[in-house]
Amino acid sequence: MYRWKLSSHEPCSSTCTTGVMSTYAMCVRYDGIEVDDTYCDAMTRPEPIHEFCAGRECQPRWETSSWSECSRTCGEGYQFRIVRCWKMISPGFDSSVYSDLCESADIARPDERKVCKNPACGPQWEMSEWSECPARCGERSVVTRDIRCSEEEKLCDASARPLAEKNCTGPPCDRQWTVSDWGPCSGGCGQGRMIRHVYCKTSDGRVVPESQCNLDTKPLAIHPCGDKNCPSHWLAQDWERCTKTCGIGVRMRDVKCYQGKDIVRGCDPLVKPVGKQTCDLQPCPTEPPGEPHSLDFP
Repeated sequence: MYRWKLSSHEPCSSTCTTGVMSTYAMCVRYDGIEVDDTYCDAMTRPEPIHEFCAGRECQPRWETSSWSECSRTCGEGYQFRIVRCWKMISPGFDSSVYSDLCESADIARPDERKVCKNPACGPQWEMSEWSECPARCGERSVVTRDIRCSEEEKLCDASARPLAEKNCTGPPCDRQWTVSDWGPCSGGCGQGRMIRHVYCKTSDGRVVPESQCNLDTKPLAIHPCGDKNCPSHWLAQDWERCTKTCGIGVRMRDVKCYQGKDIVRGCDPLVKPVGKQTCDLQPCPTEPPGEPHSLDFP
């Protein structure tokens, strides 16, 4: 009169990436109506069934840091914040990814700078953001920032001039590079390349800025996948971060000659992509906003 019946699958536990879909046993009577489990023999109850299920791919999103202090203590200045693209890579692993993922998803990028207005004032000291600490793990170094007077230098109070540099300590030595699986090959000879994400992580799995890992040992994020008989060609990695937080700095990328998956000599130097160029993310204090510099270094 009473028997065990497997329920239909419950919804997938994850709306994106891989989740779990479960099926449980329920007690029913002869006409299929569900009743209390005590009516069925507990010794013959089937075990729950858990199956993996794939939800839709998680969409990337922009995330921002909090706004910095105003670059001026009075009058009109700027506030800055860090904007990064994030994505759920797998259950429980939410990480920063390349910005082009958010851009290709047509998601509006939040502003990285905004105007801040304070009461009008006379000559005053203005300052940029602190530079990143260049110290390796466990070592000490110095960070700097630009200090300028809003008017002539002599009009600002020299005794109140903010510090232009201070000591800093490198990150803990538990930072390590972690990589995702390689993606599919994108094409044939000269065009084929595989891309993976490279993260700097702590021992407890947190993703931190790349500057906290040893950049000399950073794994490649882009790798050729053409046939070994393909002609040699140049392959450029992604650009590293700009060396300056304001004003004109320099950014670098690795450019190597490949044939198939091997590094070789023989690519035409006249068509080699540039490996260094100027970058101008935002004006330093008192500098009027201008057009980005596009001069390339050979």
